[in-house]
Amino acid sequence: LLLSLTLGAGAGDGREEGVRVIWMMQGKKAMDLSFLRSPASDAIQVVWGEEPGPEWEFTYHLPNSTCAEGRNYLLQKAVALSAETGVVYEYYIYTEDDAELEEILDFGLNTGDPYRTFERYLSVYRPAVAFPFNGYGLPDPQDEEVVTACWWDHLMVAFHRETL
Repeated sequence: LLLSLTLGAGAGDGREEGVRVIWMMQGKKAMDLSFLRSPASDAIQVVWGEEPGPEWEFTYHLPNSTCAEGRNYLLQKAVALSAETGVVYEYYIYTEDDAELEEILDFGLNTGDPYRTFERYLSVYRPAVAFPFNGYGLPDPQDEEVVTACWWDHLMVAFHRETL
């Protein structure tokens, strides 16, 4: 489920076409990011521990970096990739190597792939900031499909490009 702050567009406004996103993973060691990639999504990662080998495409090493340093570095790399390729990312999604999504309820937008479902919610609701439901002090997801939130866990969070 998507919890969001609205940027101006919303459900039912006719803007349900897909969005282009970039997933930005941070972790101790390199991992296969193919589950994050699709025709509408790219993925990059920064590794703070063991240096990755050359076989890891779009993987950067920032040894002993903090979470904030890693996220700032990932954003710089994502913006550079956008400039280099001409791809305009509507959402920049930060995530950690131990974060996993699953589809727990279906309000009609599920795709069978929780990462594509999250992207679909971004496409339909166009929030300024969004994150999947994590169960901490928020309304029961059986009662609310999408809610406005004033705080969130930074484990996985999407920022619209206009918020950067």
